[in-house]
Amino acid sequence: MSKRKASDPTPPSLTQEALLHRMTDRIRQSLDLMDILSATVAEMRSFLQTDRVKVYRFAPDGTGEVIAESIYQNHLPSLLGLHFPAADIPPHARELFIKAGVRTIVDVASEQMTLNYLENPQTTGNLTVQEVRDTAIADILQRPVDPCHVEYLTNMGVQSTLVVPILNRQNLWGLLISHHAQPKPFSLSDLEVAQLVANQVSIAIAQSTLLSQAESKAQREILLNQIATQLHGSWQVSATLPKVLEQMVAAVGASGGRLYLPLSEPTPSVNLYTCGTQPSVDLETMGLWQQMKPAWEMWTQQKQTVKADLTCMGETTSLSLRGQPTTHPVFTLTDLYQEPLLAGVTDAFQDTPIRSLLLMPLGYGEDYLGVLSLFRDEMETDILWAGRFDPDERNDRVRQSFEEWREIKQGQVNPWAEDDIELIQALGLHLSMAVMQNQLYQREKQLNTELEARVRQRTAALTQANQQLECEIVERQHTEAELLRQNRRVKLLVDMTQKIRQSLQIEEVLQTTVKEIQTILEADRVIIYQFDTNGTGTVVTEAVMPDFPAILGQTIADPCFDRQYREIYRNGRVAAIANVAQADIKPCYRDLLQQFDVQANLVVPILQRSALWGLLIVHQCQSGREWTSGEIDLLRQLADQVGIALGQAQLLEQEVHQRQELERSNAELEQFAYVASHDLQEPLRMVASYTKLLAQLYQGRLDAEADKFINYAVDGAERMQTLLNDLLLYSRVDRKGRAFRLTDSNAALNSAIANLQMIIQETDARITSNTLPSVMADETQLIQLFQNLMSNAIKYRSQQPPVIDVGARLENGEWCFWVKDNGIGIAPKHKERIFIIFQRLHTRQKYPGTGIGLAICKKIVERHRGRIWVESEFGQGATFYFTIPESGGLCR
Repeated sequence: MSKRKASDPTPPSLTQEALLHRMTDRIRQSLDLMDILSATVAEMRSFLQTDRVKVYRFAPDGTGEVIAESIYQNHLPSLLGLHFPAADIPPHARELFIKAGVRTIVDVASEQMTLNYLENPQTTGNLTVQEVRDTAIADILQRPVDPCHVEYLTNMGVQSTLVVPILNRQNLWGLLISHHAQPKPFSLSDLEVAQLVANQVSIAIAQSTLLSQAESKAQREILLNQIATQLHGSWQVSATLPKVLEQMVAAVGASGGRLYLPLSEPTPSVNLYTCGTQPSVDLETMGLWQQMKPAWEMWTQQKQTVKADLTCMGETTSLSLRGQPTTHPVFTLTDLYQEPLLAGVTDAFQDTPIRSLLLMPLGYGEDYLGVLSLFRDEMETDILWAGRFDPDERNDRVRQSFEEWREIKQGQVNPWAEDDIELIQALGLHLSMAVMQNQLYQREKQLNTELEARVRQRTAALTQANQQLECEIVERQHTEAELLRQNRRVKLLVDMTQKIRQSLQIEEVLQTTVKEIQTILEADRVIIYQFDTNGTGTVVTEAVMPDFPAILGQTIADPCFDRQYREIYRNGRVAAIANVAQADIKPCYRDLLQQFDVQANLVVPILQRSALWGLLIVHQCQSGREWTSGEIDLLRQLADQVGIALGQAQLLEQEVHQRQELERSNAELEQFAYVASHDLQEPLRMVASYTKLLAQLYQGRLDAEADKFINYAVDGAERMQTLLNDLLLYSRVDRKGRAFRLTDSNAALNSAIANLQMIIQETDARITSNTLPSVMADETQLIQLFQNLMSNAIKYRSQQPPVIDVGARLENGEWCFWVKDNGIGIAPKHKERIFIIFQRLHTRQKYPGTGIGLAICKKIVERHRGRIWVESEFGQGATFYFTIPESGGLCR
């Protein structure tokens, strides 16, 4: 076992706690990351008593920038806002920060590190990334300082440093760095506090990132809703498109855009809308834009992610195409001057600052509508470097000065981000729908114009023709009204389907259904009638106009509704009566309908898993009504959706009931195990005592057969006591468990080893471990867990002395512990069986025990909201793994 150093004296510990407390409060009180980082460097510099503390953030290309800094009385020059080349902290060094965690240089002049124990190792400057990954951490940390790094720090005026990595989701986000102009040692407690502060900063970074993402998403949703409202809120889309184009250009930071809409009907024409920076010629006449229509047709046929296969570009190109079945395909090109196949197009952009392109063909269904083109201008970058930066590797040497040096670059590109592409795709869908709706509206307007011309001609010629045209107009109005009602019915069906799928509250679904049907059909009464087991039924949901009586909750016994009608409705029958008084129906049914003032009704069955659950009924009470096929289809589809909702609710109810039954059964089983094991202790103790007394008094005084029987009784009583003790321990895992608190896993492991000291000495077992974390746990049960796993490893040992390794690592928000041995191993087919109570793989004579040990381990781990499993091959040892959440499980 590795020995741990003694903890720091009390006063520094109190200072550390105060620092961490202030940092935690700062993170909780502020949502501004820069405020938190500024407070962090000030607090750390004050705590470490050094000349400068800074936060160094890495860019995706490996370069870095000092974004927060605290300096003591100008002992060192400020580096705030300055950038550093990627070569200053090469890839192998960044990999080392992730792997090693903490690195400190105590004395630059003597080139010594606090953790340097090797005599003549190679320097870290000679390592590659692969060597960092393949080399043990201890070997890497125990190295002299790289001479280049010594010169680098000396030129900076620094004689001692402390560097702590700042991680964000296991990635190296930046560094927390302390500089001192004089040699200064750092204690182990300083390193631990620095690491804890860096961990708090990582939490703040994650918090700031999530907040930024949420705000960005909210802003995009607001913009999407605004543009969608503009597009769909008016039939005059042509007046809206220029403003929408401007909003789309601004939303993705483009410098200009073009919306090209070639129209073929009713009259061939072209609508072109432009905004911002534009090329010198009409792009839509060039080959690339002419290929948008074939690209759209190919995408609609395949309906999947496809490669850019435009005939004008060949097989390989830097122009990338993104598209999914529910979004529009988008072509992006970061730098149009780097695409050889676009050489004939670039002339149109020579006199403009345009550098990047985004092209999206527009269409609805299989209809091609046009193309949206967005442009981005080239950029000028202005970077402040710490010292003059020369990217030429032939001049790669340590800088002599870190004075501010400004680098300005012209003609830089601005690539299209995934968020920009997704936003344009979403907006493109609404844009296509609005354009298609506008085209349909224009076609209808043209038809109306032609119709009015014919009316005027025939009015002048014949009065009879005028009457005929008036009839045609009336019929058209009816058709338009029916189309409007049909559109409303389709929208209702879509909305109801979404509500039913989103809710498992069946009462809410039924109530919404009847209200929406009453509104869309302008009905006097809509009810849902549920059949009872005795053949009658009850009105369970109702929406009724105020002028007519409510029948909610009434039990209705229809004498005409026999088994024959049940079977007919179960097979999908729909009953529509336009006039109750004149309909060919049974008198008893007519009397029933007239009892509720029904003049016309429409009845659709509601089926739940092929069984007739009830009826969806529409009543017209003021007068008769002819029911259209559209209304019947709508009611049938809504009844189907109600049936689906009923099935979902039933499944949920069954699942909840089964879960409650399982919890009750488990509780009763645990109570039985506890009572049985506890109450049997006393009579079994008496049996064991008297059998042992018999063995002491009469051993050798009776015949050999009697001695054997007495020994059997003594052995059986002892094994029964052991079994009951284990069973009692198993039942107490949940019943007698203590509340979770922060527990040192190292201390728990040491306690378990102390409990097993006798068997460890007898078997010459060797136990090793690395530093284990502190976790929220029941300390007694954690000791029992370690003890059971190590006891099993010793019991099932091979011919060699037992060697057991215990360790832990953080994975996906939970601590994964392991206990590895060199024993006899376990066949893969038994990996699950060994955790079942009373399951044994060997005879009791070969390996004694009750078969409860691993079952107790499993129950302890599950109480801690973790998992336990084993990886092993027979004859090759076994490794038992178990997890405990990093934030702690809920104490049961």
